[in-house]
Amino acid sequence: MLLDPTSPRRRAALRGLAILATSLVAGGVMWAPAFYESDHSGWGDWQQMHHWAEVGVVSMLRWGEFPFWNPHHCGGVPHWGQPQAQNFSPIWMLLHLPFGTHLGHKLWILFHHVIGFAGLYLVGRKLEKLSRAGAFLAATIWTASGFSAWHYAGGHATFLAFEWYPFLLLAWRRADDDVRYTVAVAAIMTEMLLEGAHYAFPYAAVFLGFDSVARILRGKKVEILHLLRTGVISALLTLLLGAVRWVPIMLAMSRYPRPIEDTDTLTFDEIVLMWTAREHDWLWRPHPWVWAEYGTYVGWGVLALVALGIALALRERRFLPVAGALFFLAFTMGYHGPLWPSSILHSLPFFSNLHLPSRWQVLCTLYMSLLAGVALSRFEVGLTTKRFHRDGEWARALLPWLVALGLTADVYVSALMITNRWDGPLVGFSAPETPHITASRNYFEEYANYPSRNVSTLECYDAVPWPRGTHLWTGQVPQVRFAAEDGTTPRTGDTLHAYDRTNHTVTIDVELAAPGVAIVNQNFEPQWHASAGELAPSEGRLAVRLPAGRHRVVFRFEPDDLPYSALTSLAGVIAGILILVLARPKASRAAPTATRATS
Repeated sequence: MLLDPTSPRRRAALRGLAILATSLVAGGVMWAPAFYESDHSGWGDWQQMHHWAEVGVVSMLRWGEFPFWNPHHCGGVPHWGQPQAQNFSPIWMLLHLPFGTHLGHKLWILFHHVIGFAGLYLVGRKLEKLSRAGAFLAATIWTASGFSAWHYAGGHATFLAFEWYPFLLLAWRRADDDVRYTVAVAAIMTEMLLEGAHYAFPYAAVFLGFDSVARILRGKKVEILHLLRTGVISALLTLLLGAVRWVPIMLAMSRYPRPIEDTDTLTFDEIVLMWTAREHDWLWRPHPWVWAEYGTYVGWGVLALVALGIALALRERRFLPVAGALFFLAFTMGYHGPLWPSSILHSLPFFSNLHLPSRWQVLCTLYMSLLAGVALSRFEVGLTTKRFHRDGEWARALLPWLVALGLTADVYVSALMITNRWDGPLVGFSAPETPHITASRNYFEEYANYPSRNVSTLECYDAVPWPRGTHLWTGQVPQVRFAAEDGTTPRTGDTLHAYDRTNHTVTIDVELAAPGVAIVNQNFEPQWHASAGELAPSEGRLAVRLPAGRHRVVFRFEPDDLPYSALTSLAGVIAGILILVLARPKASRAAPTATRATS
């Protein structure tokens, strides 16, 4: 049966391969400059993302440890609770551990482009009933707009998790009919957490919440009950599966909060400029951020189709994509009073840590892409009613694709002007040095390579306000100093025999002439433990109080949430497996028997 080219399974497989191939070509064209500059790393925030990636690569490959701590930044800070850490994603590991940071990150971009393109194409075909040309155009707008180009090319690697949204929506809708798809919803939400999606994860909750409310308002009673079931099971399963990431992140944010006041405001005219400006000054006064945070180029042609798509959708009473575009446009416009959507959301827990309302443009663009696809699809339907000369019948099938490809070319030309910039140094090939804190004057040019060099820095390009020691020292000098029992008065006469460190361990071999304190040249954090003596933090530094004599002390950073968060995630895996097994529809359980009988 599978060999029959007319069988439904064979046709579905061929369609899947065609979508995958198209997605790869689309992503390959947009991100070709990154691979062409194979020996170069990225610009903007990529050096920070390269640094965090290197923390994981070095920790796992050099020491065989998970990167719970980051000894290479800010004098040493927690990495397990870092909201933007991506090293714990299995997909991240598959791409970065074999290929290294600079190539792994480029493959990471391409992977997400494929996911986003294929997912949006399927959303267009399955949920919005778009034509192939319409779905292709929608997928192009979603993955290649100025939002994607600026943020992904500029180093916002955690924003790549937005590309999971189409598949998240497909699973969310499908779960109403088949509860097993709640496992897919929870798995995607958890993967976004593992990818450091500090924006994509909370935005996803708003995205699914909007979709649910919009469907409830138009739904029948039984559909509402199914949707509520989907929401409850998906939420509980996500809490279980994702505990291994959301628990340490929430603990870190509660210990070191970062409330942000952001009152940036955009007018509709300014947003139209964001959609249509192919070039712009880097600074956009009076707005506080650079143009890369605002540019969302789709072009006038796409906007014309969106406007037509709105009219056609309203005429067909397909209100959801129109409402979605307008709803998230309101978020994009920023703060227009205490009752404006952005103001209300920013007052809620966790969302108060986020800023830049222009980033909601990602969801506005998703619905805009579907509306443009609606317009092109209805144009294609309209062509079927037109009479063509016998020699011009080819135009009926070709014209929609010419429109789609023409608009695609316009979007891609703008995107390639942005993605064609990979001019950073090679990352991850520095020879390891004796561990110390460096005092480099070229911090932003060098810190991506600090993990491979095995050095640290006092500089701290990090959004989380980690506490830092005030008396750390720089240079290739001994990394342990000694003090009297008060922990602050320096003294001589003690001996450091050996010092070594891995990602989250520090080993010292010291000999004290009298009871005192051995101080390690890194930050203290309450989750550090010592194998001997008594922890005695000294001016924010890791230190241990010891009696006289020779001692070998192993310090180990042990996340205090790890035992119960890991067990909770394991419970989520078991719960997901049970749902997949026990919630199989009766017909699918009986299918194998029927197949054997007929064969």
